[in-house]
Amino acid sequence: MKRIFRWKAIVPLLLVLLLLGLVWRLMLDGLVRRGIEEAGAQITGARVDVARAHVGLTTGLLRLEGIQAADPDAPMTNLIEIGEVVADLRVWPLLQKKVIVDTLAVRGVRFGTARTTPGTLERRGRTTGEVARRLETWSDNLPRPSFSLEGLGRTVDVGAIRADSLSTVRAARAVPARADSLWSAWQEQVRSLDVQPQIETGQALAERLRGASLRSLGIEGIRDAVRDLRDLTRALESKRDGLRSLRSQVEGGLSGLRREVTSLDSLRERDLTWARGQLNVPSLEAPDIGPALFGDMARERLEPLLRWLTVAERYMPPGLKKRSRPGPERARAAGTTVDFPRREALPAFLLTFGQIDLDLGSEQRSDRYDLVVQGVTSDPVVYGHPTSARLERALGSSGAGPGAFRAEAVLDHRTEPLVDSLDAVVRGVRLAETDLGGLGGRLDLGRGDTTVRLVRRGEVFDARLTWSSEAVVWTSTRERQGIEAFVWETLSRLQRVEIETRLTGTFQHPRMTVRSNVADALSRGLRDQLGEEVRRAEQRVRAEVDRLVQPYVTAARSRVDEVRGQAEGRVRELETQLEQVKSDLETRLRELTRGLPAGIIPPAS
Repeated sequence: MKRIFRWKAIVPLLLVLLLLGLVWRLMLDGLVRRGIEEAGAQITGARVDVARAHVGLTTGLLRLEGIQAADPDAPMTNLIEIGEVVADLRVWPLLQKKVIVDTLAVRGVRFGTARTTPGTLERRGRTTGEVARRLETWSDNLPRPSFSLEGLGRTVDVGAIRADSLSTVRAARAVPARADSLWSAWQEQVRSLDVQPQIETGQALAERLRGASLRSLGIEGIRDAVRDLRDLTRALESKRDGLRSLRSQVEGGLSGLRREVTSLDSLRERDLTWARGQLNVPSLEAPDIGPALFGDMARERLEPLLRWLTVAERYMPPGLKKRSRPGPERARAAGTTVDFPRREALPAFLLTFGQIDLDLGSEQRSDRYDLVVQGVTSDPVVYGHPTSARLERALGSSGAGPGAFRAEAVLDHRTEPLVDSLDAVVRGVRLAETDLGGLGGRLDLGRGDTTVRLVRRGEVFDARLTWSSEAVVWTSTRERQGIEAFVWETLSRLQRVEIETRLTGTFQHPRMTVRSNVADALSRGLRDQLGEEVRRAEQRVRAEVDRLVQPYVTAARSRVDEVRGQAEGRVRELETQLEQVKSDLETRLRELTRGLPAGIIPPAS
């Protein structure tokens, strides 16, 4: 009788499977914890720690405790600290390496807490800190105007301004070189068009047939001459069309050069601003004073918003495009993993609904808020719905928070261009305290109102951040006399402060404007007291910048005009010769065919 079960084989197999399951069960929590730490470090560019992680494979429950993400700019401070995360996962998608979270609860979220160990990464991957580097590029490209009263009352030393330091000079020097290159390329194209030999051939043929007739050439000679005349006329028309095309090309290139010459005027104004800053000659215009006083404060407040939008763009890309990520680390040929999402498949990651408990208060007194998010996914077009978030104050919060609070965000990354929007209004909240830099003091905005409006479409964003307060405190940090005493007296009389910051453009080319009643009041006061003095200093600076810049601008404009004149003159000369030769050939054709009976001359093709 045959045995149905081979117990000698089945028992060891079961033991091996049991052992593998036990090892997997013991190691799974550690693998999840390390995976979250590594993924978080890739996003933030700093160390991420998870104290405990537990995954229930049968229940689909994920629990994380003690999450700390260090601030890459301040290694001993946490960018965010989370007490507990509880997620309800679908089990079967995990077998496809997909994470589908039906519900998520996050408790004990705090910002800016102290760390016991530095958060600097010992080893950085290829994409570690990609978001931080993009924000650093944005911050570096953002202008940083300054305002100081130190230059007033001093003799302005315009000799410190050097031509090589002026962007107008550098740009103007490049224009003649580009004009020469354009002229050389155009001449080479004219030579390759081979117009002159065709003109000479036409002239020779017209001269040879001068006075020719049926008697001198015969019927076959007339036919050959007519054929040659027609062929050469068509060839000349083709050369003329080629010349016109070349003229259009050189005109397009010259138009670009003329635009560059025109833009030198705006560069000159930038150089004037730079030179004025180098010589400590302050601008008395409110649009220049506002960014100098409050630009750093606005930059610090807007950077977190742009940080999270950049994270969303990086990990929630639009469309079904392929996405690359670093492959497993190997000694050789680590490679890159490329994912090709499909519309009918499950997203690689999806959070259907999540509720996050935030504490935005101080260490002495908590102030709790509830953040509700829906539709967070790595594949928006697969999920088919935009991501939304709503933040509101938690019921029963005992913190000294705002009197009114509303914040909503929608991220639509289903198609390109992606569209993000944020709208938040906070009333009766503790506002920022800022250093007034060159004015030697601080401004405490106290309690007031904040409004945030942000829209991003593709690479272009438009953000407005406003503060208003009626309980400000001005604190001087040094002794004052003369004009500084007047300035501080002007500012300290202001009890209501309004600041509106607008940030537009792209990460590569951002523009910031700051409007404030502080800048308006300071500008009016300084004009009354120092207008004439500053105007004289500005005139000296402007005169020196113009003296250094003008020769290069004149040379650039002159060379562009010269190339234009040369090109137009050469084209006009060749076109005139072509038209003359073509006219002579047509005259000879009419003379040869005049009075000949039909059928002798073949029709023109």
